[in-house]
Amino acid sequence: DSGCAWRGSIADYSAHVENNCSVGKNPNGNIQNNKELMEELETLRHENLELKGQLENDNEAYTYLQEELETLRRENLELKEQLEVASAFDEMLVKEMTLEGAGLREVNGTYSRTGQNDYVSKFMRTSRYNGRSVEIMLFRCKLTDETRRWYISIVPENTHPGTRQDIDFYA
Repeated sequence: DSGCAWRGSIADYSAHVENNCSVGKNPNGNIQNNKELMEELETLRHENLELKGQLENDNEAYTYLQEELETLRRENLELKEQLEVASAFDEMLVKEMTLEGAGLREVNGTYSRTGQNDYVSKFMRTSRYNGRSVEIMLFRCKLTDETRRWYISIVPENTHPGTRQDIDFYA
């Protein structure tokens, strides 16, 4: 009553058992194979549950990060709008600045507004320094330690103020 489902002639049975039949080779093979399959099935079910849990956690983290990103984008947009208003206000208030009493007379004089640096107006004037005509700039910049300072410097052409290329007179 246990065995394979072979339905051949009795004359071919011996050859079948020797060559093809799993029962003939190992009568307990099906039972062992079923046990192994059940263990593998149980392992895969356990792994599946773990993976579903990880996926759910990852989806929650992803959703949280998306919400945070949207919040930061909104805040960034609001700050940019506030900065534009502040910049426009800064432009309306100060058009020129006069510097007097500096120890180096070449930096004394009236500076005209020429844009912004570090979100505030920067000013420039032409002067003579070491026998040549130079543009001297009065500007504020943010330092690597996050502090901000005002400088009076010669800033090389086509560079931004606040670099090591500047010739600083006062800070």
